[in-house]
Amino acid sequence: MPIKYQTRAEIRTWIDDQLAGEDEVEIPALALKCARHFQRDATFTEQFLKDNMQPLIYEIARRQIGELRGRAAITLGDTVMSTEAMDRQAERLAQKWHGWFEHVDGRSVRFMEMSKADVRVAIEQRRTRAAGDTVVADLLTAIDAKLKDGQKVKDVFGTDEVERILQEVA
Repeated sequence: MPIKYQTRAEIRTWIDDQLAGEDEVEIPALALKCARHFQRDATFTEQFLKDNMQPLIYEIARRQIGELRGRAAITLGDTVMSTEAMDRQAERLAQKWHGWFEHVDGRSVRFMEMSKADVRVAIEQRRTRAAGDTVVADLLTAIDAKLKDGQKVKDVFGTDEVERILQEVA
């Protein structure tokens, strides 16, 4: 893994060197000189953009979506949205749960219509299915450990051996 540049620290050091013994600086000229100095280093430039582009975009997007349109901007994780977009997202989530079905003793029951008894049965049935999936994952893990690249299961194991491994991991 490449060493991560500390771009601000490098720029600070460079500016310290440039301003040594100076008591006045013309900022636009220093900024241009700094840009020309560091643009020669592609790794530095890439890291500088990664370090500084996201906060800049966040600030601009938040202002554009929020204050400039006269509405509050809402931030959810890495997403900035208007209150209208938040309302649309909340509606989509509500629709998801209203359209969700759970299998309960052979019946398909809408999630939002489930009783406490339905929820308890669904929990047990999901856990049972998950346990079966976990056993299969353990079987696959045991087989993977013995396969070499390019080999197929049938090249290394017979069905009796696979069954024996299944019994061990179950």
